[in-house]
Amino acid sequence: MLARSFLAVSFLASSSFAGVLHVGPVGSGHPFTDIQPAIDAAQPGDTIRVHAGTYTGFDVHKPLAILGDGSALVTVHEQGLGLAGFSHARASGVASSATLALSGMRFEFAGSPAVPATPLVRLEQCAGALVLDDLDLRTPLFGSTGGLRAEHCDWVIGRGLVLLGSVNGSGAALTAVHSTLWLSASDLHGGAAWFVYGGSQALRLEDAVAYVASSRLTGGDGGYGSPTGAPGKQALLAVGASVMKLVGGPNAVVQGGKGGLGGWFDGPKGLAVHVADASEGLYSTSVGFAGTIYDPAGALDALPIVYPTLTLDSAIAAPGAGFQVHAQGNAGNPCALFLAPRLASAPFALAGIDGAVALDAAQAVLFAVKPLDASGKADF
Repeated sequence: MLARSFLAVSFLASSSFAGVLHVGPVGSGHPFTDIQPAIDAAQPGDTIRVHAGTYTGFDVHKPLAILGDGSALVTVHEQGLGLAGFSHARASGVASSATLALSGMRFEFAGSPAVPATPLVRLEQCAGALVLDDLDLRTPLFGSTGGLRAEHCDWVIGRGLVLLGSVNGSGAALTAVHSTLWLSASDLHGGAAWFVYGGSQALRLEDAVAYVASSRLTGGDGGYGSPTGAPGKQALLAVGASVMKLVGGPNAVVQGGKGGLGGWFDGPKGLAVHVADASEGLYSTSVGFAGTIYDPAGALDALPIVYPTLTLDSAIAAPGAGFQVHAQGNAGNPCALFLAPRLASAPFALAGIDGAVALDAAQAVLFAVKPLDASGKADF
């Protein structure tokens, strides 16, 4: 069950991130004018700073910190070689105990809504930790690909993500397959449907584990139909042997998509949560549900606990940089802040703590302990 004490974690870049490479537009004076050449030149552990501008997609297979100036300033478009089989960004092969960080970028198509053969961002076969922060994937897409897909990844840690699912297709905003996902302070929206088509889910779990805190999940709206409009889509669908933990926190909302307009009758509202097959989980009663929870096997348990959440002024701190941590949870609960130079591929296990983000336990240092105040907050 969810514990009343918790672990707050800061992600700090390792001191081994010795090299810093800079990417900027043509004429900016930076040594690289696109992201992929900088990745090719970087050594494992280097940091790549991507300055404001527009760039083409990239493929990365080594532990790096690729840090954009912000999703409002850095745009990544598709490559000019056609869309078939290409994602704007692909990460694979990150080894256990290694970390790949991506932050501060917007991924979009340069032209009108497209029908890509792959998701905008693909994460594949990674035993190490993938840290995602301030990524915007809101380009309208047709088809079944969706925004972000993680497959066979041990730890995907996302904060401040804005993701959109496929329009007129089945591709969810975020799909996790045989992966473990920690998601906080994010907004996932299933794609809306046009005409008689159905929309897409916000989050789809296939034999995956997901911890979702302080995030909004919204299913896609149904399309027009006659005599009855198409139904709205589920916000969260768990299939196979998935485990979900909707742990509450500020702005935690899970809502099904709106039913489509109909010639005679509007379509039904989508489910908030659909628990299928052998999936199970729990949710905090602080989560705002708008829509039905369909759980025929009774595998989803409710707990009257606001699970603590964590925000940082910079989720990925550069070496030597300052940072500030804001925690929120149940008033009076203790908050322990640990620091570590890198993440690990397994959960950091402490008694009384459930779902802690993975840290390298051998290098984790207890930084401070504070009680949450009467409003349930603590700052470090």
